[in-house]
Amino acid sequence: SIGPAGDNVAGMVGRASRVVEFARMLEARWPDLGELRVSRGLVAASPSAELPDPSCVFWTRGRGRYLEVLRKYTAAMAVKGGKLRRQLLADLGFHVYDDFVSPEEQQFL
Repeated sequence: SIGPAGDNVAGMVGRASRVVEFARMLEARWPDLGELRVSRGLVAASPSAELPDPSCVFWTRGRGRYLEVLRKYTAAMAVKGGKLRRQLLADLGFHVYDDFVSPEEQQFL
């Protein structure tokens, strides 16, 4: 998270450069998404920072593919059993622990 304007500008620029680096890697791996365009001036606190242009074909196709995968994951989690559901959640970075909260704590909550 970013605080008031001017806070952590170097951090924002670093994150922006990692996004561009990741997007360029994806562009090489999946040329069917189109050509990546990057733009400057999208980060107000650092106008020289480059970010993928959100209107370029690569970005819109990639976003669409990502959202379609998320849709399929959530649909699969709605109908699949517990073990597969947990595996799908783990793929997305979520981890569920049995008995993390005791029955007494659950009752209290």
